[in-house]
Amino acid sequence: MPMSEDFQTLDRLTQEALRSSFHNEDGEKRKAVSSTRGLAATLAPEVKQLWQLLNPKRPRKLPLYMNDAEGARAYLASFFLPNVFKTLSILELPENSAALQRVFQSKRKKHTLVDHGSGPLTASLALVLWMKRHLSGKTFEEGEELRVLAVEASNSILQTGIDLLQQFSLDLPFAVSVEKVGVRQLEPETVHLFFSVNALNEFGQMAKGILNSTVAKLVDRGAFVLFVEPGQDVHARKLGDFRNSLLSKSKKARIVGPCTHSHPCPLTSSAQRKDWCWFRMKWERTPLLKQIDRSTGLKHEELNYSYFSCMKQMKQVRGSQPTTATAPGWARVVSDAMPLPAAKRPQLKVYMHRNPSGLGAAPTDSKLRGELSKCLACSHEGKLCGVFNKGKALPTRGEKLEQPPQEAIICREKDQISQQPSRAKRPAVLPKIVSRAQKARRQRNSNGNLPQKKKRN
Repeated sequence: MPMSEDFQTLDRLTQEALRSSFHNEDGEKRKAVSSTRGLAATLAPEVKQLWQLLNPKRPRKLPLYMNDAEGARAYLASFFLPNVFKTLSILELPENSAALQRVFQSKRKKHTLVDHGSGPLTASLALVLWMKRHLSGKTFEEGEELRVLAVEASNSILQTGIDLLQQFSLDLPFAVSVEKVGVRQLEPETVHLFFSVNALNEFGQMAKGILNSTVAKLVDRGAFVLFVEPGQDVHARKLGDFRNSLLSKSKKARIVGPCTHSHPCPLTSSAQRKDWCWFRMKWERTPLLKQIDRSTGLKHEELNYSYFSCMKQMKQVRGSQPTTATAPGWARVVSDAMPLPAAKRPQLKVYMHRNPSGLGAAPTDSKLRGELSKCLACSHEGKLCGVFNKGKALPTRGEKLEQPPQEAIICREKDQISQQPSRAKRPAVLPKIVSRAQKARRQRNSNGNLPQKKKRN
């Protein structure tokens, strides 16, 4: 996807912020970072070090790398713009965009966004980009304001984000203000939007529990909530755990995306499957990121992520019909097409007959001939389905299916979520042997006499 003019402006402002961070360095280094190639070469070691720190085998407790000048620069250079683009693309999905339109249709003058784990206000800048694109026809009243409440531990990286936001929003028809808060300070009745981008994976279990309860209250008060996390299996599964916990605590929440249901997620940490729910997108890298990739060997051209968004369940007006954007649909595709080897076809045919879904085409011999592939879909019932068809005829990862594809064979997947520990893991419990004398002693009445035997009729 090509970069827009607004995104190019943000890229230019980011490079200026990176160069200004070297103002205390010697003259030779300041001269080296004046060009894009020199800036990339100078930042390359710092970027590589941050990538190594944030890999899946990271320490349990991450250091506050945003407080460190090198760590903050590395994030700005390597993670900031991809995360802004990723968040903006998620906000522009029809179901999320429709939910945001509903938030901004209200007549309130202050729209409050909580930017959780904000860093340099990544989510806030993505929302401002969305507003510039989708609210251009809206007439803003005098004094209308986007109020950003930033939850961020590092004051220095937050100030960098405030400087970027102020420069980027000079031509906006509404005011933007930023203040730093803590999660416990949030007042649910005043919050309308809550975004968390790549922050949840850096929090401990206790902090996640507090956050989960707080967000459940925000949703019940009507806030639109978005969580974005990396696409690796460990992070996507834990995001599913967080989602399920949130739905159990909230009385009125409904999932907006990517799920077409608000049932428990079948691909969480407790699922005994190799699959997990994640998505990808291509984008046009900035010139600086291209140079950084050449210097470090990293790859920024594909963005992988997991996410979910939710808000309060609204009562449908009698007689109205949901639009394509707001209708839940039948299923979301959560895998790529997987080719099936010919050796497995006989087993597959038996499996298809034993696990019918009642949808799609029948598993006839003609359907099973040729190059057959499978993709995984999560249905509106919260169940996983296998969709079988010719490779090119299968839907792609992330695609929302409004109806079951009639030309494809659709089978139920085995429910492999472990509700109870397996027999092998259960502790062995030996039967307690009780003698007749012990039984008699237990049956003594309060007078110390044995109970009389019942006479047979």
